[in-house]
Amino acid sequence: MIASTSDLNKVIEKLNQIGYIHEGNLEIPDREAFKYTGKEHLQTHHLYVCPKNSKELQRHITFSDYLKSHPEAIKLYSQVKKEGARLFPDNIEKYLEYKSDCISELYKKCGLIK
Repeated sequence: MIASTSDLNKVIEKLNQIGYIHEGNLEIPDREAFKYTGKEHLQTHHLYVCPKNSKELQRHITFSDYLKSHPEAIKLYSQVKKEGARLFPDNIEKYLEYKSDCISELYKKCGLIK
């Protein structure tokens, strides 16, 4: 749980010790992003740290819970992510753009947007 700036600083320090680099919030309040280098085996995930009561954490949980209870949504989202990664392996902006329509539709279905 991140409750204060000093807690965040401790998390940043600990993650740095195992090779993660703090990128800041990347213009998304209440979400701190971390990247890594030299760990190609970890290229399957992104690491974010959110305060316990943040809206951003709640959004992540709502989306995750929706996916867990809707296998067809998992299949669709997985296919879109895989195709985006295949098409844009070195261009994160294009990859994000590619999957944005799918995410918007899934957000509507789970009540995150209208």
